[in-house]
Amino acid sequence: RGETPSSILDGFTITNANSDEDGGAIYCENSSATIKNCILIGNSSSGGGAMECYNSQNLQLINCLIAENYGAYFGGGIVIGESTVTLLNCTIVNNQTDPYGVGGGIYNYESVVNLINCIVWDNTPDEIFDDSTTPVEASYSDIKGSSTLPGAGNINSDPKFASESIYSYYLSHSDLQGVQSPCVNTGSDSAANLGLDQMTTRTDQGYDTGIVDMGFHYPPEIPVKITSITINGNDITIEWNAQPEVSYTVQWSTDMLLWHDVPVGETGTWTDTNASGFIFKLYRVVE
Repeated sequence: RGETPSSILDGFTITNANSDEDGGAIYCENSSATIKNCILIGNSSSGGGAMECYNSQNLQLINCLIAENYGAYFGGGIVIGESTVTLLNCTIVNNQTDPYGVGGGIYNYESVVNLINCIVWDNTPDEIFDDSTTPVEASYSDIKGSSTLPGAGNINSDPKFASESIYSYYLSHSDLQGVQSPCVNTGSDSAANLGLDQMTTRTDQGYDTGIVDMGFHYPPEIPVKITSITINGNDITIEWNAQPEVSYTVQWSTDMLLWHDVPVGETGTWTDTNASGFIFKLYRVVE
């Protein structure tokens, strides 16, 4: 309540949250916050399984995945009421209400809602329910059943998710899955201009380049790799491809059965000064 645009919730996953009222994972009232790079999955409430926004102006959802949530009466994914909300590069998929409910993906009442580069697909019983004098507006978005939806760049085509297991709504790419999602390279601007060029919709974790893909972009899962091992007398120094603001633990073993942990923190190098007396030592690095 009462947050300004300087309030940012960035990079969180919220799952298995439940509310007997509205907004299973997040409830915003009189808020202008920014919610970005978040995954809201498997949450539930009476309305707005993942989220409700009420009386909130200029609230932004940027690069969020809203999936597999349940709102009993309305808004399986998100409820937007008497608010002004922009959703940019969000994927709203596989959310649902009860059979007699409405707004499986989005329930909009008396709000100004703008979808840009979004995917709204396979929500039950419907994708978007407008209980408003101002219908949801969309551009460069893939919305199921909306072949006549006004707005530049909109499509109504199967997004061809590469995997539909939990947390996994990557897009199919022709060089990986043999078939190209219609959401690839069909967004409103370049990935770089939208700050998504270090993110991915690809199962091989390759960055999005050129025109941005529609929908949610995952942070790439970069495997930790030892890049060099240097021996100087009895000291052994190892280096790895450290990422910013990530803490690491070096593990060593002599038999690959028992591993010893050495927490080293936010660094990409470590020297073992206790290497003498061993026939050999094995090393690995984990986050």
